[in-house]
Amino acid sequence: CVDVNRDGKIDIVVGTQSGTNSGDLIYFRNDTVGSAIDFFNRKTVSAPGIVASLVAGDFGGTSYNDLAMGWRQSDTSYGGGVLIYPLDVGTLTNNGSDPSAGAITNFVAALTKANFNYGTNPVIPSPPYLTDFAAGVKTGAATGALIIFIR
Repeated sequence: CVDVNRDGKIDIVVGTQSGTNSGDLIYFRNDTVGSAIDFFNRKTVSAPGIVASLVAGDFGGTSYNDLAMGWRQSDTSYGGGVLIYPLDVGTLTNNGSDPSAGAITNFVAALTKANFNYGTNPVIPSPPYLTDFAAGVKTGAATGALIIFIR
């Protein structure tokens, strides 16, 4: 859930699996007026695989939120990756960019955001406080990694 078109209403972006190795991001714009709840299917973007995880946050560019997506290459492999879709233009973009520059090539099963390097020792840091994110990466049946992206 994120205000994609910056109209003050929270929109919905969902990730899907449409086949054994395919999926989509679907943006539903919130057109609610008063008590009449109305979400309009505004845009569908093909993902490079099965969408496994999503998190919204300001990951760069302007001060608007973006969307990070973790994906899996197929339902029988551990290939995959992470992409960031900038929402700075007020809609879901057609392509995401890889914040790992190709370093993450495995199934990203979970994403979360926080200010992971805020800290208070020896002193509280000065602003701006930038949004970081972490990716839970599955590399095999019993192996994986936690990768933190510090901005």
